[in-house]
Amino acid sequence: MESISVIIPAYNASATLPDAIESVLSQTYDNFKLIIVNDGSTDYTADIINRYAEKDSRIIVVHQENKGAGESRNRGIALSDSDWVTFLDADDIWLKNKLEFQVETVRQYPDASVILTRGIYYEKNISENFEFETLPVTPLSNIFETLVLKNFNFQPASALVYVRNFREIASYTHEYSGQDYYPFLLFALHNKPFYMVELPLYKERSLKGSLQRSTNSRYIGAKARVNSIRKILENRALYKNYLPPERVSVLKKGHDRFLCWMLSGARQFMPYREYVAMTLKEFSNFYNPGLFYKEAAKTLLFPCKKILKYISKTNT
Repeated sequence: MESISVIIPAYNASATLPDAIESVLSQTYDNFKLIIVNDGSTDYTADIINRYAEKDSRIIVVHQENKGAGESRNRGIALSDSDWVTFLDADDIWLKNKLEFQVETVRQYPDASVILTRGIYYEKNISENFEFETLPVTPLSNIFETLVLKNFNFQPASALVYVRNFREIASYTHEYSGQDYYPFLLFALHNKPFYMVELPLYKERSLKGSLQRSTNSRYIGAKARVNSIRKILENRALYKNYLPPERVSVLKKGHDRFLCWMLSGARQFMPYREYVAMTLKEFSNFYNPGLFYKEAAKTLLFPCKKILKYISKTNT
């Protein structure tokens, strides 16, 4: 049987953590260890984790000072003695067949290195009694280009990952948001095979006050992607066997794409002078100057757009 370590980073998650833990313990595939990293919580998270650990010997508890989700996941990976690792955010849940279907994918596709699943928002109801003759799995070809150039709708936390990928290729970054983009981009760069279980097995909450719903979420997520691509391009000698000229070109296009996203996100919450200064500062970082001029124009005209929008509202 495939051995799996499930890693939950938890920070002040007492309201949602029990549901997350229960969704792991109720999995139809049960050859796993559950590593819960309490990331310096100040609520009742630690008490909840300790109570569950007393009842189930598969649960491993880690208490640490607040270091962020990325470092918490890295801590869990370091403690894992399994062949595979997977992750669950403390405010989300799994459907009961999630691990079973991912393990079945490993058996059907022995070259699999990363197995994703589809996701669904927590508020939506869905039957867990899936019926199919063959498990619906899609090999994700050209995953490197997809991660860089396309709006690929996937939940990184759903992934079942061969643990050696993290130990030999990349770990999570310290970014506040988007810290999971960098390792998956490097796995793709190293041509690790990705597969997608075409079933919504990961349920994601969209909580009021969460980062996903904050005004700066677009900026933070895009900045993490820009930083990830810059890190690879700045250290391209390390990846020379995986970076032919056409891939370098893809990374440069993706860099400018996410840099435009970042500047667009900054306009939504930063004071005008700050995001104008940021836009001008990024001029030399664009590989395509034409994209910079488009963003600069949007930046300079943004206050006019807001004024016109306000006038339109007051006249209706």
